[in-house]
Amino acid sequence: MTKISNLLGVVLAGGQSRRMGQDKLFVELGGELLIRRAVKRLKQQIEHVTIVGPKEKTLLSKLGASHIEDNHEGFQGPLAGIFAGLSNAEVHGFEGIVTIAADTPFFPDNFVKRIIEPRSKYFPQEEPVTIARSPDGLHPVFGSWSVSAVPKVLKSLDNNVRKVMAAADDVGWEAVDFEVSGIDPFFNINTPEDLKRAEQEVAK
Repeated sequence: MTKISNLLGVVLAGGQSRRMGQDKLFVELGGELLIRRAVKRLKQQIEHVTIVGPKEKTLLSKLGASHIEDNHEGFQGPLAGIFAGLSNAEVHGFEGIVTIAADTPFFPDNFVKRIIEPRSKYFPQEEPVTIARSPDGLHPVFGSWSVSAVPKVLKSLDNNVRKVMAAADDVGWEAVDFEVSGIDPFFNINTPEDLKRAEQEVAK
């Protein structure tokens, strides 16, 4: 598989894990940390990967990917993580980012290729955002964002907008459909019950 090199892969790892009862990034699934699974799966598809998460998660820097902090005050959700990834990509000369959630262990192994497929070029100025969609609906933290979106995403955050899709509406976006056979590939682990279901899936 040819890896994409002009985009930055961003693993969003800033969740609060309230329903899990512990930091779910460091919960093991099939003997492997969730965050390590996410990084490894993304690195198979894209050359450059970074993790966005709070600075106290020092283990993040040991997972084979760079680590950048979400510098917005307080917990502002995945949109702040997307902005941190976009800002980092812009500084380092990438055309844009591809984002995934760290607690979604079964995301497609062709996710990066598919999420940028609608474009004749990677990021034309029109519709600079793509969002994954499965039969379960839209998955806003799984998408691609052009660095041209940086000013509008920052404006959204400054206006206390927290929803990813609200910012995407302002920038302009299109959906990319993913087929499902068995478990939805964007199934994410929020609770101990979700973890049990994921363990059953891994054991198949």
